Amino acid sequence: MPLSTIASNQIKNDTIVDADINSSGNIATSKLATGAVIQVVHTSSGEMTTTSVTVPYDDTIMQITEGFEVMNLNITPTSASNKLLIRAQAHISPSTNSLPTMGLFVGTTANALASTFLHTCGAGNYPQVMTLEHFMTSGSTSTLTYRIRAGQNNAGTTTFNGRQGARFHGGSLASTLTIMEIAV
Repeated sequence: MPLSTIASNQIKNDTIVDADINSSGNIATSKLATGAVIQVVHTSSGEMTTTSVTVPYDDTIMQITEGFEVMNLNITPTSASNKLLIRAQAHISPSTNSLPTMGLFVGTTANALASTFLHTCGAGNYPQVMTLEHFMTSGSTSTLTYRIRAGQNNAGTTTFNGRQGARFHGGSLASTLTIMEIAV
């Protein structure tokens, strides 16, 4: 229920004291239960971009130099022990029969934290909606930059938020990246 509809008789006496409330009127995150969502950051992009940089389809971890960066998002965790749930969805269209790949990176670390791939079903210019979800310990209270990179394994052009190097749906074909910090 929205906070504005909670009546004072619905809160048990002495469960929240003045020391639990910060100067902004928010309950201190240290007082929230395990599993509580501390913060959510989100970005959405309808920008169409392309690349010809490939991503190998092999048994190696995707590298930050492979494919191209399609989205990035910063988060400053409130606790190094809290969890981060990272979700990405991207519209990718390879120009050739290939295996488009998408990877999640943090900062400038070379190895992907997670990756996913699809098959273009034997045809080029077949748009795909790729999704990736990753759950991890934040490990820091410094600002972290998470990056999504994408590309295809065969020579050709990979289009982000479009098809055949052209934008579709007037820029409303949106790819998204969302990070939730969860209390432990």
